Amino acid sequence: MMDAVMRQVVQRLSTLAGYADVGGDQLLTHHAFIVSYALEKDLDLSFHVDSSDVTLNVCLGKAFEGGSLFFRGVRCRAHQQTGASPNESVVYSHKPGMALLHRGHHRHGAHPITSGERHNLILWCRGDPEKSSEGANKHTNKCQEWCWLHSD
Repeated sequence: MMDAVMRQVVQRLSTLAGYADVGGDQLLTHHAFIVSYALEKDLDLSFHVDSSDVTLNVCLGKAFEGGSLFFRGVRCRAHQQTGASPNESVVYSHKPGMALLHRGHHRHGAHPITSGERHNLILWCRGDPEKSSEGANKHTNKCQEWCWLHSD
């Protein structure tokens, strides 16, 4: 089932979003899992990048407050720890039934929930290792063309 979601939904949206530069137009593999947030469990998720070229994050729901997602720019390994400019800082309030598609190397995290419970389906998708952000990032500290700090 997740293979069909990757090919029929994520790959099509990735192509439209312009993620072909990291293999989003020809996704080959995926890893799906559920993350849950609750006051007596995990409240938040620290700043990180995903082990993917393209990520689909679907809010499955329950009632909750807080827990917004924050994004701080797309970076290659060479620039992973650099600061974000004001125009790279985005906050997104997830709502049940809504989905968010982003590049795997778009640095992000989740603020703490303040009440309730939230569950998300995460689908990490990867394309051709020669073209992918995940493959390129593993073998070099050289800045990649898809990095928002890349300059020629």
